[in-house]
Amino acid sequence: MVLPGERGSPPSRAEREVFVGRRRELDQLREIAARVAAGTPWLVSVEGEAGMGKTALLGHYLAELEHSVVLGARADEAEVDYGFGLVGQLVARVDPDVLKRFPLLSSGPTPAAAPFAVGAELVGLLGKLQARGLVVLSIDDWQWADQLSVQALGFALRRLWADRVLTVVTARTAGNGLDAIRRRLLESNERTTRIVLKGLGVEEADELAAALSNGLSPRAIERLHTHTGGHALYLRTLLTELAPDELAAGDVKPPLSATLAQTIEDRLARLPSDTRKLLEALAVLNTRVPLARVGHLAEVPDPTAALEPALPAGLVEWWPSEASNPIAFRHQLQRDGAYNAIPPTRRRALHAKAALLVDGAASWHHRVAATDTTDGVLAAELETVAAQEAAEGSFGLAATHLLWAGDLHPDRVDRERCALTATVHLFVVGDLPRLLALRETAVACQDTSLRSTALGLIAFTSGNAQEAEIRLREAALTLETGSLAWVPPTAATWLAALRAWQGQGIGTVEAAELALGSGVLPQPVSDLATYFHTVGRSHAEGPGVALPPRIGTEADKDTLVYRGAFNTIACRLPEAEEDLRQGLELAQRGKITMFASLSSQAMSVLAVARYMRGAWTEAMLMGERAVHSAESLEHRWDIARSHLACAMVAAGRGDWTTADKHVGTTSQYAFAGPQEACFAAVAAAVLAQARHDRPAMLAALTPLRDPDVVAGWGSHWALLWRPLLVEALIGVGELAEAETELRELERLATDTPALRPAITWLSAWLAAERGDIAAARAICRRAAEAGPFKAGIPLHQALLEQFHGELLQRQGRSREAEQRLREAYRQFAELDAHPFKERCHDALATCGIPVALTIPTARDGLTEREREVSYLVSRGLTNTEIASKMFVTTKTVEYHLSNVYSRLGIANRRQLRDLIQQEDLDRRSPALANGSAGPSRR
Repeated sequence: MVLPGERGSPPSRAEREVFVGRRRELDQLREIAARVAAGTPWLVSVEGEAGMGKTALLGHYLAELEHSVVLGARADEAEVDYGFGLVGQLVARVDPDVLKRFPLLSSGPTPAAAPFAVGAELVGLLGKLQARGLVVLSIDDWQWADQLSVQALGFALRRLWADRVLTVVTARTAGNGLDAIRRRLLESNERTTRIVLKGLGVEEADELAAALSNGLSPRAIERLHTHTGGHALYLRTLLTELAPDELAAGDVKPPLSATLAQTIEDRLARLPSDTRKLLEALAVLNTRVPLARVGHLAEVPDPTAALEPALPAGLVEWWPSEASNPIAFRHQLQRDGAYNAIPPTRRRALHAKAALLVDGAASWHHRVAATDTTDGVLAAELETVAAQEAAEGSFGLAATHLLWAGDLHPDRVDRERCALTATVHLFVVGDLPRLLALRETAVACQDTSLRSTALGLIAFTSGNAQEAEIRLREAALTLETGSLAWVPPTAATWLAALRAWQGQGIGTVEAAELALGSGVLPQPVSDLATYFHTVGRSHAEGPGVALPPRIGTEADKDTLVYRGAFNTIACRLPEAEEDLRQGLELAQRGKITMFASLSSQAMSVLAVARYMRGAWTEAMLMGERAVHSAESLEHRWDIARSHLACAMVAAGRGDWTTADKHVGTTSQYAFAGPQEACFAAVAAAVLAQARHDRPAMLAALTPLRDPDVVAGWGSHWALLWRPLLVEALIGVGELAEAETELRELERLATDTPALRPAITWLSAWLAAERGDIAAARAICRRAAEAGPFKAGIPLHQALLEQFHGELLQRQGRSREAEQRLREAYRQFAELDAHPFKERCHDALATCGIPVALTIPTARDGLTEREREVSYLVSRGLTNTEIASKMFVTTKTVEYHLSNVYSRLGIANRRQLRDLIQQEDLDRRSPALANGSAGPSRR
């Protein structure tokens, strides 16, 4: 079964019959399809120059597929600003009963929706459609895909694992080629094949000639091939344009046009008058459209008769099986040729009439194109529309409409206002190519606060922090009234962002207060300024200050995530997890609006919070999702933090290969900014801690000891890295420095119960290293008498128990020592912290306590993802619930469960739950043995 997308339908039978060549490429696609049908998702990128035959190859291949579901879409240069427009096309023809299970997709995601949430629903939809057969996502002209769709698809494709999903995109490699973001998505997928189409060969040109004409001599074929370079569309155009006797003439040179564009125009000129009118109207509408509507615009009495000469000429596709008889140009180059051939007066008239035939969103383009003079009224309307679009989060579309308005305004001041405001919007949406292209325009504008803001944001984007600071500060301190009253506080907000990125605490607070004091900021920008105000205070005064209040309603949605982030850095972990969990739930429902990376930040910070709380499997699950979300959004700070969370869990479990991979990725971002450098240092230090390498811990954390760093992002995340630094300093014998750092940690953590186990352990250890055993014993005794720290970080609690046990053993108090060491062992086992658990076992054995290390569990041979699925099964979740929690398809869950059953020699979920529960009981206590057993290494 094939479900064609609205713009990606398979070709007609006649079209397939004249398809020639490309045998090697078709064989590649067939082989990949077989692989996908067996459960290996794949991405294919078909690339080449415009007109090289990419769409024809894709259409011919899709027509071969049987028992498949095809979701098709064609990106359009004119629609690149319409957020999630491509996603909307892909799901347009899905059964509504199936689609209604996915609220964002069924209602059409708004630009305010989180790309990861849309991507997660795509994953769920693809899982449902696989029951019908192979699922194909067919996307034509990928280079024009809107950014939000790219991000959503990037998240979805990274979550496919054992799914029968084939994604095929076509993309131009010249002219309007792929930008960095679209290219990176194609290159970041491990299961990707790139097919680059070159010109047809001489034999293929001969085959095409035989299909389209009465046959040509080898000499004529060679001449045509040489003239066109084997360019598929050029060859086809000439073969249908010239009569066979002209093409077959011996030594007489046929009248070949110099270029494809000229050839297309020559062909159009020889068509009947009504056919030309129909094609001109179709070129103006520039989309797949009902024949009757095109005929009405063209004012031809019989549209069907006018269409007939265009079909054998190969210019137009026609879908007569559909009730509205839609038509479209076969290729954009043919449309461009037809459009360029329209006389200016008629073109303007067609656009004016087209504006009345299309919906409101599309009509603006036609109204602008129909205008051949300045029009202040239309420009003002466009500005009003742009303001509404920006308020709804469609900043890219708002920027486009502002630029159009600027072209129509008769007054220079108005033109400059539109261009500069568009620049601000493009910065918000992250459209860097268009933003940087406006630099010269901004430089030429009159000196105003809006110009300073635009140039400041361009400098910020270009990495010129010094110029950005000067420009944004200048704009922020300007007094503006009326329609430009929003400019200074907006500039102050982005100045706060710049200073926060640089780690300037007091400076960030000052800029944020300047923004918030204006009283004219819209709510999303005000929320952003509040966020940076809190960041600045955290830098200046330490983590966890000035948290925004919890309102407790959906109006609170935009502050949930960053309040959760500040609760995390303040080690208020239960509060942090609740805030972040709720914020993430709202993001999944499309309710987060403050800025694009908020949902990615929620996932990465939640992963860190869960690691600190001791929920390591949950932390790894969330960390992997955060990695995919951050990478699809291209937000380096969230990428670094996401990999940090994964690195901490993998290191704690002794999964050195995975830990090294995540630490290496985090280190790649160390030079991107001070926050990323902080994350890289912590990741490397945690890995060294797990390996019990204190000198390496100290080396990793050395950058954070710089006073400038400590005053900035180092202060922001101080409660995360300072315990590690104190541990490293004590471990290498730098006791005086350790004392200084420990006192500072105590000052910062005065109201932080979660860090009491760490401070207690480090204080006792420092006293012991100085030879004051009595003080160390007293510290540990007081902690033991008080009982476990209920709000403490579990890893720190276990390290305290282990140190206390070793201290007791040194005093000859073996029974008490054994009790403490066994408790430490249990807590390490609870975390599944293998390196720490093995060192605790070594301590038990060294102390003469006759134990044997717990026998390795059956799960030790499972992959990380298989362990995650097993863990969730043990928690009683169904396959559907597991898929939702992991953002994968149920087929992926079934695949991993099947592998788990096979590896463990079991048959069902009940046996798996029983096995895991028994193993968890066994591993939490070192078994008694008849004699001392040496440590067993994994």
